[in-house]
Amino acid sequence: MSPDTLNGFLPFIILIIGMYFFFIRPQVKKAKEQEELLKGITVNDIVLTHTGLIGKVIKITPQYYLIDLNPNSKSTSKDGNNVHGTNAVWLVRSAVQRLLPAETLKDL
Repeated sequence: MSPDTLNGFLPFIILIIGMYFFFIRPQVKKAKEQEELLKGITVNDIVLTHTGLIGKVIKITPQYYLIDLNPNSKSTSKDGNNVHGTNAVWLVRSAVQRLLPAETLKDL
């Protein structure tokens, strides 16, 4: 390989290295942080979804969260037990964007 050939490939090599540090590496880091966030969510955590819904996690399954969108008002069944009726929705785990402080729902 002649020095001219190496000099011809040098800009492409620098471009590939630059793309790695500016695009690929930050995306992998963000994906790892999101995975850690999803692993750390527990029942009674307040979450914000990608669609803008805010609610309290009331049940966790391997693929889904049951989110109560209005935990301050409870419906009661005929026998007097608290139930989560129309205020609760099932969300795919990846729909959760971030955790919010516990006092968030008090402010709404």
